[in-house]
Amino acid sequence: MKDCEAIIKRLKKRQQEDEKKLRILFEITRMVSSFPHVSNFLDAIVRFLARECTFDACAILLCDTDGNLKLMSKTGISDEFVERAVNSPIVRQCMHDCLVKREIIVKNDFVSEERTPSMKTEQLESFAVSPIMAEEETMGVLITASRKKGYFHERYFAAFFIVVNQVGMAIKIAQLYDKIFYFSQNLEKIVNEKALQLAEAHKKLMRAERHAIIGKMADRVAHDLRNSLTVIGGFAHRLEKKIPETDPNYRYVKIILDETSRLEQKVARIIDMK
Repeated sequence: MKDCEAIIKRLKKRQQEDEKKLRILFEITRMVSSFPHVSNFLDAIVRFLARECTFDACAILLCDTDGNLKLMSKTGISDEFVERAVNSPIVRQCMHDCLVKREIIVKNDFVSEERTPSMKTEQLESFAVSPIMAEEETMGVLITASRKKGYFHERYFAAFFIVVNQVGMAIKIAQLYDKIFYFSQNLEKIVNEKALQLAEAHKKLMRAERHAIIGKMADRVAHDLRNSLTVIGGFAHRLEKKIPETDPNYRYVKIILDETSRLEQKVARIIDMK
């Protein structure tokens, strides 16, 4: 009877763990649509995992283009602690083993010499480093820590490995969204710049067309004006020959000839400019 009760108790606990795992997986999937940008998504993930899994600390570090791990988001720990912990030999070794072996590395009980001063200050007794992967690509690590010794039991491995893989896929989707988002923003900027350039070119073309029309009109007017001036000048020359210099009107004929000649020169310059 006691054996049956123990079995039922274990099954119920396993069922609760499975339900919790499914709830976490569902929530991670939901967050992808709620927080499409990588930075917002990572902040939401670390807060959610710390709350749901009762971690005292949680942090995500992703590999940069040079392959170095860079802190992207954290909760439950200070910046000073993160800097010291990440640079401590024990944590660095765990992260290296995690990335190389692609498996969860757990430290459930520190001996006194392994614990860094910052870990003692934060009173962290155990931590786990999990590889964040997507499509066979190792993207970074998820560090979770507890103030309890032996917090990360065997069942944690199988369940949390699935969770971390889901986190990796979600990060991948968020990164793709960011690429598309920033590409579309850049494309929109380029389109706007091209539209402005096109509008400016159109204005220049319109001005050039107006100038061309004005030039044609000026040329036509200049030719007509030159013809009229030729007629006026011809008649003025005839009058000049018939009127003696002593005639009072002779002076006016000379003015007509001079002004006609001056206008003919100006019209000639206008025609030469076309």
